Amino acid sequence: MSQQGNTLTKKFNRREIMAMLKLLNGLSSDKIAKDSILITTRIMYSEEYQKSRSIAVYLSGPNEFSTESIIHDIFSNGKKCYVPSRIGERMEMVKLESLEDYRSIGPNNLDELGFLKHNNQNREIGIAYDFNGNRLSNDNGSYDGYLARCQKWTTPPKTMAPAFDVQILREEELPVTEYAQKPDIILTPTQLRGSRYTGYCFVRRIIMEPNYDLL
Repeated sequence: MSQQGNTLTKKFNRREIMAMLKLLNGLSSDKIAKDSILITTRIMYSEEYQKSRSIAVYLSGPNEFSTESIIHDIFSNGKKCYVPSRIGERMEMVKLESLEDYRSIGPNNLDELGFLKHNNQNREIGIAYDFNGNRLSNDNGSYDGYLARCQKWTTPPKTMAPAFDVQILREEELPVTEYAQKPDIILTPTQLRGSRYTGYCFVRRIIMEPNYDLL
């Protein structure tokens, strides 16, 4: 992609981020709680989730789909739980050994394991998705970079993107770079846009894989 193309994409992203964040900030706490329950149920009943033994899931903040119930369910069912953290310039998945580890961080913690805070980074979140599955976020490509490395695995992980209905663009098509990684499944309270089961899964992004560690 040309330098001009990158510049246009960044300008477009900033406008879209501001507009979508305004919509998300306007959601009531009751609406977020009810929608989170609906999305959580769809995730937990999915074949991908039930077959997976290792799951990477983000720590949710205000005005986001809540992952707290999923994290509790992961440990209740003896699955391995990982959370995304920035280590240097790379996104990595760090294993939580127990619910006590999670509780020590606290639900709705804006610093995933503190790495983002220590590195003076902003919160990284998915902002919007178009009907082609393209994703708009403010993560500067860190998730894309991690998932690109996962493509070298014998069986790459499957990715889920939970979102509220307002985050799905009806007409606009999001600009993407050649390095963009689409989620395999996008889940909202009323929509399921997805594809194939490969044996692994990642939610945000949530990552799920059945047989070996994600590190």
